Amino acid sequence: MGNLKKKYLIVIVIIIIILAGGFLFYQRTGQEGSNQKFRFAKVERGEVNLVVTATGTINPVINVLVGSQVSGTIKALYADFNS
Repeated sequence: MGNLKKKYLIVIVIIIIILAGGFLFYQRTGQEGSNQKFRFAKVERGEVNLVVTATGTINPVINVLVGSQVSGTIKALYADFNS
């Protein structure tokens, strides 16, 4: 009977630890959410104008070499220059 009581005690301790962890997580995330303030505005139709002026050099994040081993005529290319 001692082994069975020991198993029950271990299960109860694990359940208590899980519940305590969940409670602490809920408390911490609940406090952050209560500090948020929202502003509401009426939706209006119009143009969005945004101008960014900067000087410098633009470098690609990744360089990719594209090659093919097929022959033929390209009928259409659905890409812009440097896209």
